[in-house]
Amino acid sequence: FLALLLVAAAVYLFIKFYRKRTSGKTDVPVELSDPRQAHEIAFDELEALRRKKLWQHEHYKEYHTELTDIVRKYIDRRYGVKAMEQSSEELVSYFRTEREFRDNKAAVSLLASILSMADLVKFAKWVPLPDENDRSFMQAKEFVTLTKPVAEEQSSAPGEEEQKKE
Repeated sequence: FLALLLVAAAVYLFIKFYRKRTSGKTDVPVELSDPRQAHEIAFDELEALRRKKLWQHEHYKEYHTELTDIVRKYIDRRYGVKAMEQSSEELVSYFRTEREFRDNKAAVSLLASILSMADLVKFAKWVPLPDENDRSFMQAKEFVTLTKPVAEEQSSAPGEEEQKKE
């Protein structure tokens, strides 16, 4: 009887383990969303990328892939645009036609430049010059800076509003 109970327990555990593995579910908790603003996360990720010195060690494709992933994730967090699922052309086209972005031609131009350089490196096996790698990095930082939310600044000192009413 004891042997039968042990076999039954082993079969039960095996079935439970097998179902858990095949269902794709794990006991690992789902990653909580980062409470920081999108631009803060992007700046931190860009700094981490800079410290890796990928392109300096001739890992150009990895460098530009990570750079564009940071920019695309920033766009997703900032605007809710599924940038990771769009081609470079689709994303730039979206920014050029969307009313919110049309007036920010500098940001659209930066995005187009970052993505086109990355596409050359990733798909055409282009080997960029050192200044082209630096330029892409600086353009990514500038893109985030130009598109981050503008903090509501106090337009006047506390006593000035009362003086304006008089």
